[in-house]
Amino acid sequence: MKGFLFTGRKVEEQAKVAGFRQVHSSKLDSKNIEFTHILRHTLVCITFLMVWLCSFVSLNAQDIHSSQEFAIAPVYHPASTGRFDGFYRLGAAYRDQWRTIPANFQTFSFFGDMSFPTSKKRNPSGHFGLGVLLTADQAGDGNLSTTEIGLQSAYHQQLSRGGNVLLSAGAGLSLGNKSVEAGRLIFNNQWTESGFDPLLSNGENFASLSTRYLDVQAGLGLFVRTSLHNYVFMDASLHHINRAQISFFNADQALDFRPIASLGGRFGLRGSTAILPRIQFSTEQNARQITAGANLSWGLDYQVDGNQIIGGLWYRYGDAVVLNAGARLNDMQFIISYDLNASSLSPASRGYGAVELSLIYVGKRKDRSLQCPVNF
Repeated sequence: MKGFLFTGRKVEEQAKVAGFRQVHSSKLDSKNIEFTHILRHTLVCITFLMVWLCSFVSLNAQDIHSSQEFAIAPVYHPASTGRFDGFYRLGAAYRDQWRTIPANFQTFSFFGDMSFPTSKKRNPSGHFGLGVLLTADQAGDGNLSTTEIGLQSAYHQQLSRGGNVLLSAGAGLSLGNKSVEAGRLIFNNQWTESGFDPLLSNGENFASLSTRYLDVQAGLGLFVRTSLHNYVFMDASLHHINRAQISFFNADQALDFRPIASLGGRFGLRGSTAILPRIQFSTEQNARQITAGANLSWGLDYQVDGNQIIGGLWYRYGDAVVLNAGARLNDMQFIISYDLNASSLSPASRGYGAVELSLIYVGKRKDRSLQCPVNF
Protein backbone atom coordinates (compact mmCIF):
# COMPACT_ATOMS: atom_id res chain seq x y z
CA MET A 1 0.00 0.00 0.00
CA LYS A 2 2.86 2.38 0.86
CA GLY A 3 4.52 1.59 -2.47
CA PHE A 4 1.28 2.34 -4.30
CA LEU A 5 0.89 5.71 -2.53
CA PHE A 6 4.49 6.63 -3.28
CA THR A 7 4.02 5.72 -6.96
CA GLY A 8 0.76 7.64 -7.09
CA ARG A 9 2.44 10.77 -5.77
CA LYS A 10 5.24 10.46 -8.30
CA VAL A 11 2.82 9.93 -11.19
CA GLU A 12 0.71 12.88 -10.05
CA GLU A 13 3.78 15.13 -9.76
CA GLN A 14 5.03 14.05 -13.22
CA ALA A 15 1.60 14.68 -14.69
CA LYS A 16 1.57 18.19 -13.26
CA VAL A 17 5.01 18.92 -14.69
CA ALA A 18 4.09 17.42 -18.07
CA GLY A 19 0.87 19.42 -18.19
CA PHE A 20 2.70 22.61 -17.29
CA ARG A 21 5.25 22.05 -20.06
CA GLN A 22 2.62 21.19 -22.64
CA VAL A 23 0.44 24.24 -21.93
CA HIS A 24 3.32 26.68 -21.72
CA SER A 25 5.20 25.33 -24.73
CA SER A 26 2.14 25.96 -26.90
CA LYS A 27 1.93 29.57 -25.73
CA LEU A 28 5.63 30.38 -25.70
CA ASP A 29 6.08 30.97 -29.44
CA SER A 30 3.22 33.45 -29.73
CA LYS A 31 4.06 35.36 -26.54
CA ASN A 32 7.85 35.15 -26.43
CA ILE A 33 8.47 38.57 -28.01
CA GLU A 34 5.96 40.36 -25.77
CA PHE A 35 7.21 38.61 -22.62
CA THR A 36 10.87 39.33 -23.40
CA HIS A 37 10.12 43.00 -24.10
CA ILE A 38 8.28 43.49 -20.80
CA LEU A 39 10.87 41.56 -18.80
CA ARG A 40 13.82 43.44 -20.32
CA HIS A 41 12.40 46.87 -19.52
CA THR A 42 11.33 45.87 -16.04
CA LEU A 43 14.74 44.42 -15.18
CA VAL A 44 16.44 47.58 -16.44
CA CYS A 45 14.21 49.80 -14.27
CA ILE A 46 14.77 47.70 -11.15
CA THR A 47 18.53 47.52 -11.74
CA PHE A 48 18.82 51.29 -12.11
CA LEU A 49 16.77 51.76 -8.94
CA MET A 50 19.02 49.40 -6.96
CA VAL A 51 22.17 51.17 -8.19
CA TRP A 52 20.65 54.53 -7.28
CA LEU A 53 19.70 53.38 -3.79
CA CYS A 54 23.17 51.97 -3.12
CA SER A 55 24.75 55.34 -3.97
CA PHE A 56 23.63 56.83 -0.62
CA VAL A 57 26.55 56.20 1.75
CA SER A 58 26.59 59.22 4.08
CA LEU A 59 24.29 58.07 6.86
CA ASN A 60 23.93 59.23 10.45
CA ALA A 61 22.30 56.44 12.46
CA GLN A 62 22.13 52.66 12.54
CA ASP A 63 18.98 50.53 12.48
CA ILE A 64 18.25 46.99 13.57
CA HIS A 65 19.58 44.10 11.54
CA SER A 66 18.72 40.43 11.32
CA SER A 67 20.27 37.18 10.13
CA GLN A 68 16.87 36.09 8.81
CA GLU A 69 15.94 38.87 6.41
CA PHE A 70 14.37 36.24 4.16
CA ALA A 71 11.88 35.24 6.88
CA ILE A 72 10.80 38.76 7.89
CA ALA A 73 10.97 40.45 4.48
CA PRO A 74 8.21 43.07 5.18
CA VAL A 75 10.43 44.57 7.91
CA TYR A 76 12.95 45.52 5.22
CA HIS A 77 10.88 45.74 2.04
CA PRO A 78 7.40 47.36 2.05
CA ALA A 79 6.80 46.01 -1.47
CA SER A 80 6.72 42.46 -0.05
CA THR A 81 3.59 43.29 1.98
CA GLY A 82 0.84 40.94 0.81
CA ARG A 83 3.21 39.11 -1.54
CA PHE A 84 2.65 35.55 -0.43
CA ASP A 85 0.45 32.63 -1.37
CA GLY A 86 -2.35 32.93 1.16
CA PHE A 87 -4.96 35.19 2.73
CA TYR A 88 -3.07 36.45 5.79
CA ARG A 89 0.41 36.02 7.27
CA LEU A 90 1.77 36.51 10.79
CA GLY A 91 5.48 36.60 11.57
CA ALA A 92 7.68 37.22 14.62
CA ALA A 93 11.42 37.13 15.26
CA TYR A 94 13.59 37.53 18.37
CA ARG A 95 17.34 38.17 18.30
CA ASP A 96 19.77 38.10 21.24
CA GLN A 97 23.23 39.34 20.24
CA TRP A 98 26.56 39.41 22.13
CA ARG A 99 25.14 37.97 25.35
CA THR A 100 28.72 37.43 26.69
CA ILE A 101 29.51 41.17 26.84
CA PRO A 102 27.68 43.93 28.79
CA ALA A 103 26.69 46.00 25.71
CA ASN A 104 24.50 43.32 24.17
CA PHE A 105 21.58 43.80 21.76
CA GLN A 106 18.06 42.40 21.99
CA THR A 107 15.70 42.84 19.06
CA PHE A 108 12.07 41.84 18.54
CA SER A 109 10.18 42.10 15.25
CA PHE A 110 6.55 41.37 14.43
CA PHE A 111 4.53 41.79 11.27
CA GLY A 112 1.13 40.84 9.98
CA ASP A 113 -0.20 41.32 6.46
CA MET A 114 -3.10 40.35 4.22
CA SER A 115 -3.68 40.16 0.49
CA PHE A 116 -6.80 41.47 -1.25
CA PRO A 117 -7.65 40.82 -4.91
CA THR A 118 -8.69 43.72 -7.10
CA SER A 119 -11.93 43.76 -9.05
CA LYS A 120 -12.10 40.76 -11.39
CA LYS A 121 -13.78 42.89 -14.04
CA ARG A 122 -11.40 45.86 -13.95
CA ASN A 123 -8.08 44.16 -13.20
CA PRO A 124 -8.13 40.43 -12.45
CA SER A 125 -4.33 40.20 -12.55
CA GLY A 126 -3.57 42.54 -9.61
CA HIS A 127 -3.93 42.48 -5.85
CA PHE A 128 -3.31 44.71 -2.83
CA GLY A 129 -1.43 44.06 0.38
CA LEU A 130 -1.99 45.71 3.76
CA GLY A 131 0.07 45.11 6.88
CA VAL A 132 1.19 46.23 10.32
CA LEU A 133 4.73 46.23 11.65
CA LEU A 134 6.34 46.41 15.10
CA THR A 135 10.05 46.44 15.92
CA ALA A 136 11.73 46.92 19.31
CA ASP A 137 15.45 47.08 19.99
CA GLN A 138 17.46 47.57 23.19
CA ALA A 139 21.22 48.01 23.23
CA GLY A 140 24.15 49.03 25.41
CA ASP A 141 24.69 49.86 29.08
CA GLY A 142 22.27 52.78 28.85
CA ASN A 143 19.47 50.58 27.51
CA LEU A 144 19.13 52.65 24.37
CA SER A 145 15.68 51.57 23.18
CA THR A 146 14.12 52.03 19.77
CA THR A 147 10.49 51.08 19.16
CA GLU A 148 8.59 51.51 15.91
CA ILE A 149 5.02 50.64 14.98
CA GLY A 150 3.77 51.21 11.48
CA LEU A 151 1.37 50.53 8.64
CA GLN A 152 2.37 49.25 5.21
CA SER A 153 0.58 48.88 1.89
CA ALA A 154 1.57 47.47 -1.48
CA TYR A 155 0.16 46.81 -4.91
CA HIS A 156 1.13 43.78 -7.01
CA GLN A 157 0.54 43.62 -10.76
CA GLN A 158 1.06 40.62 -13.01
CA LEU A 159 2.90 41.57 -16.20
CA SER A 160 2.20 38.32 -18.05
CA ARG A 161 -0.97 36.31 -18.55
CA GLY A 162 0.41 33.24 -16.85
CA GLY A 163 1.39 35.21 -13.74
CA ASN A 164 5.07 34.44 -14.28
CA VAL A 165 6.15 38.08 -13.85
CA LEU A 166 4.93 40.11 -10.87
CA LEU A 167 5.83 43.76 -10.27
CA SER A 168 5.29 45.16 -6.75
CA ALA A 169 5.33 48.66 -5.27
CA GLY A 170 4.91 49.42 -1.58
CA ALA A 171 5.19 52.14 1.04
CA GLY A 172 5.07 52.38 4.82
CA LEU A 173 4.64 54.93 7.59
CA SER A 174 5.95 54.25 11.11
CA LEU A 175 5.77 56.05 14.45
CA GLY A 176 9.02 55.63 16.35
CA ASN A 177 10.32 56.33 19.83
CA LYS A 178 13.93 56.39 21.06
CA SER A 179 14.85 56.54 24.74
CA VAL A 180 17.91 56.13 26.95
CA GLU A 181 18.52 55.62 30.68
CA ALA A 182 21.21 58.24 31.33
CA GLY A 183 21.57 57.11 34.96
CA ARG A 184 23.07 53.83 33.79
CA LEU A 185 25.82 55.57 31.79
CA ILE A 186 29.24 56.78 32.95
CA PHE A 187 30.44 60.30 32.06
CA ASN A 188 33.83 62.02 32.41
CA ASN A 189 32.44 64.61 34.85
CA GLN A 190 31.63 61.85 37.34
CA TRP A 191 35.27 60.81 37.79
CA THR A 192 37.25 62.29 40.69
CA GLU A 193 40.72 61.74 42.16
CA SER A 194 39.26 59.13 44.47
CA GLY A 195 37.36 57.33 41.72
CA PHE A 196 33.92 57.27 40.14
CA ASP A 197 31.11 59.16 41.92
CA PRO A 198 27.63 58.42 40.46
CA LEU A 199 26.11 61.21 42.58
CA LEU A 200 27.91 63.89 40.59
CA SER A 201 26.15 65.58 37.68
CA ASN A 202 27.00 64.12 34.31
CA GLY A 203 27.31 67.60 32.85
CA GLU A 204 25.19 66.75 29.82
CA ASN A 205 22.41 69.10 28.70
CA PHE A 206 19.71 66.57 27.83
CA ALA A 207 16.61 68.22 26.38
CA SER A 208 14.79 64.92 26.83
CA LEU A 209 15.63 61.27 27.46
CA SER A 210 13.15 60.18 24.79
CA THR A 211 12.17 61.41 21.36
CA ARG A 212 9.37 60.53 18.95
CA TYR A 213 9.45 60.67 15.18
CA LEU A 214 7.69 59.62 11.98
CA ASP A 215 9.50 57.45 9.45
CA VAL A 216 8.58 56.88 5.79
CA GLN A 217 9.69 53.93 3.65
CA ALA A 218 9.03 52.90 0.04
CA GLY A 219 10.26 50.31 -2.43
CA LEU A 220 9.78 48.16 -5.52
CA GLY A 221 9.99 44.43 -6.13
CA LEU A 222 10.09 42.09 -9.11
CA PHE A 223 9.26 38.36 -9.15
CA VAL A 224 9.95 36.22 -12.23
CA ARG A 225 9.01 32.54 -12.42
CA THR A 226 11.35 30.73 -14.80
CA SER A 227 9.71 27.29 -14.59
CA LEU A 228 7.10 25.42 -12.59
CA HIS A 229 8.95 25.60 -9.26
CA ASN A 230 11.90 27.92 -10.00
CA TYR A 231 12.01 31.70 -9.78
CA VAL A 232 14.17 34.77 -9.17
CA PHE A 233 13.23 38.01 -7.39
CA MET A 234 14.66 41.44 -6.65
CA ASP A 235 13.63 43.97 -4.00
CA ALA A 236 14.86 47.54 -3.50
CA SER A 237 13.72 49.83 -0.67
CA LEU A 238 14.58 53.21 0.76
CA HIS A 239 14.04 53.90 4.48
CA HIS A 240 14.00 57.25 6.34
CA ILE A 241 12.79 59.16 3.30
CA ASN A 242 11.60 62.07 5.45
CA ARG A 243 14.83 62.22 7.52
CA ALA A 244 13.25 62.48 10.96
CA GLN A 245 15.08 64.22 13.84
CA ILE A 246 16.15 61.87 16.67
CA SER A 247 18.43 64.00 18.88
CA PHE A 248 18.18 64.00 22.71
CA PHE A 249 19.80 67.49 22.77
CA ASN A 250 17.62 69.45 20.31
CA ALA A 251 20.54 69.22 17.88
CA ASP A 252 20.36 68.69 14.14
CA GLN A 253 20.64 64.90 14.11
CA ALA A 254 18.47 63.35 11.42
CA LEU A 255 17.92 59.84 10.19
CA ASP A 256 19.39 59.84 6.72
CA PHE A 257 18.52 57.61 3.79
CA ARG A 258 18.94 53.87 4.30
CA PRO A 259 18.87 51.88 1.04
CA ILE A 260 18.35 48.12 1.10
CA ALA A 261 18.63 45.86 -1.95
CA SER A 262 18.00 42.10 -2.14
CA LEU A 263 18.40 39.53 -4.90
CA GLY A 264 17.45 35.87 -4.58
CA GLY A 265 15.64 32.90 -6.03
CA ARG A 266 14.72 29.24 -5.87
CA PHE A 267 16.29 26.52 -8.00
CA GLY A 268 15.26 22.88 -7.87
CA LEU A 269 18.03 20.30 -7.53
CA ARG A 270 16.52 16.83 -7.51
CA GLY A 271 13.05 15.66 -6.62
CA SER A 272 11.65 17.97 -3.94
CA THR A 273 15.08 19.33 -2.94
CA ALA A 274 15.93 22.94 -3.78
CA ILE A 275 18.50 25.63 -3.09
CA LEU A 276 17.39 29.19 -2.26
CA PRO A 277 20.32 31.65 -2.59
CA ARG A 278 20.03 35.29 -1.56
CA ILE A 279 22.22 38.37 -1.20
CA GLN A 280 21.23 41.56 0.64
CA PHE A 281 23.03 44.89 0.73
CA SER A 282 22.36 47.86 3.01
CA THR A 283 24.32 50.85 4.23
CA GLU A 284 24.04 52.90 7.39
CA GLN A 285 26.28 55.52 9.05
CA ASN A 286 29.34 54.97 6.84
CA ALA A 287 29.00 51.20 7.32
CA ARG A 288 27.96 48.79 4.58
CA GLN A 289 26.42 45.43 5.36
CA ILE A 290 26.46 42.59 2.84
CA THR A 291 24.89 39.24 3.69
CA ALA A 292 25.04 36.35 1.23
CA GLY A 293 24.30 32.65 1.40
CA ALA A 294 21.66 30.05 0.70
CA ASN A 295 19.10 27.79 2.32
CA LEU A 296 18.50 24.19 1.30
CA SER A 297 15.02 22.69 1.54
CA TRP A 298 14.13 19.00 1.55
CA GLY A 299 10.57 17.83 0.96
CA LEU A 300 9.19 15.47 3.60
CA ASP A 301 6.22 14.19 1.59
CA TYR A 302 7.69 14.09 -1.94
CA GLN A 303 5.94 17.36 -2.81
CA VAL A 304 7.81 20.49 -3.80
CA ASP A 305 5.30 22.78 -2.07
CA GLY A 306 4.64 20.48 0.89
CA ASN A 307 6.29 20.09 4.28
CA GLN A 308 9.98 21.02 4.26
CA ILE A 309 13.13 20.73 6.34
CA ILE A 310 15.33 23.82 6.02
CA GLY A 311 19.07 24.30 6.55
CA GLY A 312 21.34 27.15 5.52
CA LEU A 313 24.78 28.73 5.60
CA TRP A 314 25.30 32.52 5.35
CA TYR A 315 28.12 35.02 5.67
CA ARG A 316 27.76 38.64 6.75
CA TYR A 317 30.86 40.28 5.34
CA GLY A 318 33.42 41.17 8.01
CA ASP A 319 31.06 40.23 10.84
CA ALA A 320 29.76 36.70 11.20
CA VAL A 321 29.12 33.24 9.77
CA VAL A 322 25.46 32.29 10.19
CA LEU A 323 24.05 28.76 10.50
CA ASN A 324 20.32 28.15 10.48
CA ALA A 325 17.92 25.23 10.57
CA GLY A 326 14.17 24.89 10.65
CA ALA A 327 11.06 23.39 9.12
CA ARG A 328 7.85 24.28 7.39
CA LEU A 329 4.99 22.06 8.52
CA ASN A 330 1.61 22.70 6.92
CA ASP A 331 1.07 26.46 7.32
CA MET A 332 3.69 27.02 10.03
CA GLN A 333 7.39 27.81 9.58
CA PHE A 334 10.06 27.86 12.32
CA ILE A 335 13.74 28.75 11.89
CA ILE A 336 16.56 29.12 14.41
CA SER A 337 19.89 30.68 13.46
CA TYR A 338 23.19 31.21 15.21
CA ASP A 339 25.87 33.78 14.40
CA LEU A 340 29.52 32.80 14.83
CA ASN A 341 31.36 36.07 15.44
CA ALA A 342 34.11 36.63 12.86
CA SER A 343 34.76 40.34 13.52
CA SER A 344 37.38 42.19 15.58
CA LEU A 345 35.01 41.82 18.56
CA SER A 346 35.54 38.05 18.56
CA PRO A 347 38.07 38.03 21.47
CA ALA A 348 35.73 40.04 23.73
CA SER A 349 32.69 37.97 22.80
CA ARG A 350 34.71 34.74 22.86
CA GLY A 351 33.44 33.97 19.38
CA TYR A 352 29.80 34.01 20.40
CA GLY A 353 27.51 36.11 18.23
CA ALA A 354 23.72 35.96 18.26
CA VAL A 355 20.82 33.56 18.53
CA GLU A 356 17.73 34.37 16.45
CA LEU A 357 14.33 32.68 16.30
CA SER A 358 11.57 33.30 13.77
CA LEU A 359 8.04 31.95 13.48
CA ILE A 360 5.76 32.46 10.44
CA TYR A 361 2.15 31.39 9.97
CA VAL A 362 0.26 31.68 6.68
CA GLY A 363 -3.51 31.41 6.54
CA LYS A 364 -4.44 29.87 3.19
CA ARG A 365 -7.46 30.48 1.02
CA LYS A 366 -8.94 27.92 -1.37
CA ASP A 367 -10.40 30.22 -4.02
CA ARG A 368 -7.08 31.42 -5.47
CA SER A 369 -3.30 31.04 -5.34
CA LEU A 370 -0.51 33.56 -5.99
CA GLN A 371 2.88 33.22 -7.66
CA CYS A 372 5.19 34.53 -4.90
CA PRO A 373 8.52 33.81 -3.19
CA VAL A 374 8.48 31.58 -0.11
CA ASN A 375 9.57 32.80 3.33
CA PHE A 376 12.88 30.90 3.42
